[in-house]
Amino acid sequence: MSCSTDTCGVGGWGGPKPGDPDNNSILTATPAFGGIDVAWTLPTTNPHAVAFTTLYRGILSDFNSAIQIAQVAGDQYYDKSQTPQLIQYYYWIRFTSINGTVGELIGPASAVARPTIDVVLEQLAGRIDAGALSQALKADIDRSQLNFAALQEEIANRTAANAAYGTALEQVQAGMEQVIGLINQEIAIRQEGESALASQVNTVALVSQNNLAAVQTTLQTNITSVGNTVSQIGALYTAKVTVNGLIGGFGIYNDGTEVQAGFDVDTFWIGRTSADKVKPFIIENGVVYMSSAVIKDGTIGIAKIADSIQSTNYSSGLAGWKLTKAGTLELNGTRMQITNSVISVRDDAGVERVRIGTL
Repeated sequence: MSCSTDTCGVGGWGGPKPGDPDNNSILTATPAFGGIDVAWTLPTTNPHAVAFTTLYRGILSDFNSAIQIAQVAGDQYYDKSQTPQLIQYYYWIRFTSINGTVGELIGPASAVARPTIDVVLEQLAGRIDAGALSQALKADIDRSQLNFAALQEEIANRTAANAAYGTALEQVQAGMEQVIGLINQEIAIRQEGESALASQVNTVALVSQNNLAAVQTTLQTNITSVGNTVSQIGALYTAKVTVNGLIGGFGIYNDGTEVQAGFDVDTFWIGRTSADKVKPFIIENGVVYMSSAVIKDGTIGIAKIADSIQSTNYSSGLAGWKLTKAGTLELNGTRMQITNSVISVRDDAGVERVRIGTL
């Protein structure tokens, strides 16, 4: 409908009929998992007079190459990807009024679909499996245990030799081709007044010119008393890794009233590094990916459904309910049934008394 707020609804030969909507609308296309969300605002004048919206799609910004893909009663449409390739699609719309008036073309808006959630999880899991952390977790456990046992024996010997000072310090340095390696372990027990602290700090590092890579674990306990009353108590464990100033790690802390655990990382995952290599839970850049979840009670501010949502007892035409992203709704109650084409109401005996839609 080519009309403005001054002329829309006035009518006239070849123009909009009385009550027709205007053509003011904003069309958007947004990437979604496995497809593209296409949305538009309804006209500012007489939006209720829009009978349906015709949606077109093309792979070029030229409308002459576009094809019609849907006629929509609402103001949005989920265009599901038909190919695994990531293609940029262009979209246009036309409004058709309840009087049969066809509006001018609006668009284009374009977007590239995101991969499906299954594909994203597979890609993330593959990248994790190829990373250094996953490879380290699959290292020879027996050999690691032998090295650990030897280290513990050396720590015990050093601690015994320095028992009078309450501190054991082990440090090994090696230089080779401008690279300095350091393995340092400090065990300390200190008491000052009514405060006591016991700690063990282990550091492994390599330095080359201005480059530093280091791993450090800290085990620490502390107690502070005022008179005969303990005013502060805590147990801390942290593991940190740093490379040229980028620091990350994880830790756990207990102060006697609360236990806190935290991870300071960019990507966090839970899963097996062998077998099917599935990573059912991944956090990357603040986004949580889950392949499957059971939630007893959940509160969601905004829910974006990539495919459909349905009740656990849903059976098409028989029981439960289902709502698809495309807007298809089905409700199967004992007395009422609602689908995209029918509203049916039955009495207590199961006899249909009201039917609206397809007969």
